[in-house]
Amino acid sequence: EKAHDPDDYLLLHQKKQKLAEYDSLLRKFRYGDALDKVLQQRQPQVVIAVIEELGKRRGLTIALSNRDEESLEAILSFTIRFIDDPKYSTYLIGVAHILCDIYGSLIGQSSVV
Repeated sequence: EKAHDPDDYLLLHQKKQKLAEYDSLLRKFRYGDALDKVLQQRQPQVVIAVIEELGKRRGLTIALSNRDEESLEAILSFTIRFIDDPKYSTYLIGVAHILCDIYGSLIGQSSVV
């Protein structure tokens, strides 16, 4: 049997901390903060997992609402970048619809968005 490397524990511990941060925000119903935090990590599969969880909690519209230009740009950029990936398109088409519903009248009025 293979001996455990001390680094195995460290990696597992670090991974749990990252997941716990998003999970903690979700448990506190801080849906927008959870989405912002996960977008900073730049791991599409993790972002999609949080989007999926927000959908299950009926919190996706809440998470996408009341965004400033910077946080809106982050989710728009992610959506545009990955919407044509078959693994993510189902979720991101829904995100795009919600973003258009909320911010459609603002698009083109900002130099960022």
